[in-house]
Amino acid sequence: MSNLKKNKGRRLHSALGRFTEMLINEAMTVGNFSHRELDKTLSKTLGNSFKYKNFSSGRYGSINAGSVQTFEATIAKLLGRPAHPVIIENLAFLSHNKMDEGFQMFSPDAGLDLRRTMVDEIQLGYQDHWPTFYQLIYSLPIDNDGTRLIDKFIWQYQCLWQKGVIEYSGADENFKNSDYLQKFIEQHVNNWLENQDFLKSAKVRYLNQVFGFARWRKKPD
Repeated sequence: MSNLKKNKGRRLHSALGRFTEMLINEAMTVGNFSHRELDKTLSKTLGNSFKYKNFSSGRYGSINAGSVQTFEATIAKLLGRPAHPVIIENLAFLSHNKMDEGFQMFSPDAGLDLRRTMVDEIQLGYQDHWPTFYQLIYSLPIDNDGTRLIDKFIWQYQCLWQKGVIEYSGADENFKNSDYLQKFIEQHVNNWLENQDFLKSAKVRYLNQVFGFARWRKKPD
């Protein structure tokens, strides 16, 4: 069992590091938080934001699998957006136009045996294909009018409403009430989660854009 845990940790190391690096960038970009402000929130339990933000430099380690959901919830609370269940995604089940069954696995701390899964096939994402921050800001325009994915989902950040960054068509004085706004955001999330066809197609387009999948990936035996 100990060997299984070590094996799993090695395979998840890069995915965990990239995901927490993204969350720190989300907090600093959307919420304009400094490293000092983030460290006060993350505390000693979750670690140093500078190290997480610079994971790609190869000089720092990643968070452990058992803490990544807490990390997600902490950043989500800072930004006033709903937190989402973090899951492992297996890119071996991605083709040029769809995600096959097996693409979305379980949570990182679920005790999965990943010994037969290649390290470069693993990434972390959100349950039900909810778009991550990087997907929102780096996806190519989704229509001929140049609409970006972030334009479709920027309403989820309560901190931007409070700063007056978002101007929503039909918004009234009720949007200045945090409880009203929170319910509005939660309802919008639920509405979008029902539109799985859009979320899945947006995810496939983004992953093919990032990884350049010119051919279908071979499923593991």
